[in-house]
Amino acid sequence: MAEPSDVRARRRDDHVHGAWHGDPMDGRLDLDRLDDPHDPYGSDPLDLDVVGDDSPLLSERVRTWLDEHGVLTWLRGHRPLVGIAAALVALSLVAAGGWWLAQPDYLADDAAVEVTTSGQEPARLIVDVSTGQITGLTQLVLLSSSESPTVTVDALGVVGPGLARPTARIPSAVAGAPTTGAIAADIECSAADQTSAVVESRASDYQVQVQRTDSATGEKRIDTVPLQGAEEWLRDVRKACVQIAADRDLQVLRVEASQVPESVAADIRMLVRNSSDQLWRSVRVSTLGAPTVVAATPDVDIAAGAEEWVTVRLWPDDCADPVRGLAGGVPLRAALEDGIAVTESRAPTFYLPIDNGLDAVASALRQTCTAVPPTAEITKARVSGSSIQDGAGTIDIWVDLKVPSGGIVEVQEPLADRAGIVKPFQDVVTVDDDGIARIKVQWQVPGCFAMLQAGAPVLNVRVVSDLRRPYRLPLTGESMRTNLTRLCGTTAGSVVA
Repeated sequence: MAEPSDVRARRRDDHVHGAWHGDPMDGRLDLDRLDDPHDPYGSDPLDLDVVGDDSPLLSERVRTWLDEHGVLTWLRGHRPLVGIAAALVALSLVAAGGWWLAQPDYLADDAAVEVTTSGQEPARLIVDVSTGQITGLTQLVLLSSSESPTVTVDALGVVGPGLARPTARIPSAVAGAPTTGAIAADIECSAADQTSAVVESRASDYQVQVQRTDSATGEKRIDTVPLQGAEEWLRDVRKACVQIAADRDLQVLRVEASQVPESVAADIRMLVRNSSDQLWRSVRVSTLGAPTVVAATPDVDIAAGAEEWVTVRLWPDDCADPVRGLAGGVPLRAALEDGIAVTESRAPTFYLPIDNGLDAVASALRQTCTAVPPTAEITKARVSGSSIQDGAGTIDIWVDLKVPSGGIVEVQEPLADRAGIVKPFQDVVTVDDDGIARIKVQWQVPGCFAMLQAGAPVLNVRVVSDLRRPYRLPLTGESMRTNLTRLCGTTAGSVVA
């Protein structure tokens, strides 16, 4: 197709007048000139290499270097040898990868092991029968593993403040096969700093030592894992250590007792010496002693090496044995560390023996506990309810209470008793002219197994005449044995025979 005459004229005009050398800022672009071989900015038509970065790529520079040094020429001349070498390298890489994948995993730093206290089974105190001191703790636990199937887990024992010489009697556990057994440790609180560590400790401080053994690699590791449910261990260790500290530091030098006027009670003054080099703060009567032993004075601080009087009031619960409530000692509490609350969890109850003063206390109460104690005779008993699940039930009991002193009888309902609650149908019963108060009660049997440990139930009464004198009367007899045998069998029935 022929070029139009006006285009030819313009091209000829531009060439004549030097349009290529016109104003570069005129902003015009003539596409017809891109193929002009006389373009002063390029040697070839459509040469666009001047646009962008024209530096060679890395691969191009490497290829140039290899070519300049004769490497590529040598490789082209030894193609078979190069192929064999490349194949050997590839095989080596594949073999190394397979070996790496076949290597067993090593034991992780964190053990995937759980130790949980077993159900409702409580921790049990180990007591030295010759001294009566708590020497250790033991408890049933469940050992579970989430480790590799080749890893076997063994429990070694429980560790923590106040504990020493951990032991365990638990079969080895593997993944998916938990085991149950006992862990134990000795109590070690002979030094004051050990007692302080126990008082300041937390439940998380008590952990179980476990050993992991990998059968694939032979690797063994000993780690500690949390003891789930360690709150009971903390409470029992504190209780044992505080009692050990009291036996070590406090001594009762003298006991004085006096009767409380117009009451069946006695005030007991104890001169207590602190032989340690530490202060015993806020010594007070424990609430666990109530209502038998209560406070009679404010809290007492006993400085290191000092002696102080500590006074308590005893309300005996049985005039037939008025000092029975003090047989294990006077229940006290103290703040062993500054700033802690004097509660049972932080400052457990300890017992201060007053063996050298029991006669003085009994003498003071002898003036009020002078009446002849009553006697109980069970005339009839019958099962009024039972539970198939645990053998617990209820037994209605008719009691003839012989009261030589006359008056009236108040039948007390205890707050709790291991042998079950004896609940009266009447709170107050009059003594008849024949000297007998006829009482009906209902015994809530706690369970067959509990009965074997707790013993016979007890009827708590107060005989009211000139004073209100308390008595504890065990409920036993043939009628009781027959009915309890119906609930729990012959062995339990013999407890109340």
